[in-house]
Amino acid sequence: MGRYVPPDMEGRVSFNQASGKGHALGKRASRLKSDGILTVRFECPFAIWCTNCEPEQIIGQGVRFNAEKRKEGNYYTTPIWSFRFKHTLCGKWIEVRTDPKNAEYVVIHGGRRRDTGKKVEDRRAFVTQQQRIDELVRASDRDWSDPFEMSKKLRRDFRVGRRKRQADERTGEALKHKFGIGLDLLEEREEDRLRARLVDFGPVADDQTSQQPGAWARAPSVKRKRLAGEDEDEANADDHNDPKPGPELLLNGTKTTLVSYDSDST
Repeated sequence: MGRYVPPDMEGRVSFNQASGKGHALGKRASRLKSDGILTVRFECPFAIWCTNCEPEQIIGQGVRFNAEKRKEGNYYTTPIWSFRFKHTLCGKWIEVRTDPKNAEYVVIHGGRRRDTGKKVEDRRAFVTQQQRIDELVRASDRDWSDPFEMSKKLRRDFRVGRRKRQADERTGEALKHKFGIGLDLLEEREEDRLRARLVDFGPVADDQTSQQPGAWARAPSVKRKRLAGEDEDEANADDHNDPKPGPELLLNGTKTTLVSYDSDST
């Protein structure tokens, strides 16, 4: 955008080539076509002892250099990259390569990695993890030594309850459609069946009593205590003459019964 390209070169070469730059990365890629080398900024992944120096000097982790990046091969389909840079103190080359197999960096020449030793916790963790891996390998070999027989067993076990699962699924879909339930109904369990049997919604009147009008509004009579100077017959007569409780009183009693049931169940 906004750069001049001669008419005789327009459409044939890129702007970088027309300007003489040669590559979008400039001088960093001056040896890319000829030697396959690209200049990059490389940061030491760990501390390195420079063996070219006398005495040896250490390069701290995180120190950066202008390095020559080159492809040295492949590990399967993962490329192996080489980073070659000069140590500023001695002016000699140090080369570091990637190790895709171990997910590490390796010092090839000009230096050696600083060895800080392994902690006791690291060794213990390695031993524990190695034992766990061996257990998993043995379990896998034992269970899948014969894949055909294992697959046959799994299919046989699945086939046993397939019809019941399909019937339960159809029943659940019918209930959801009937009552307008938007939730998935879980499989019925014996524990749920036993707890449902323990639910009590109160006493049920017999057929003769239920056929009489207003039978649902009747409540058991409650005897009150005798007052001073009152006979037992008079107190009982007053109880029989009391008006029958209305629906409100019965409804309150029903609510009390339900509340007491909920408190007992919790």
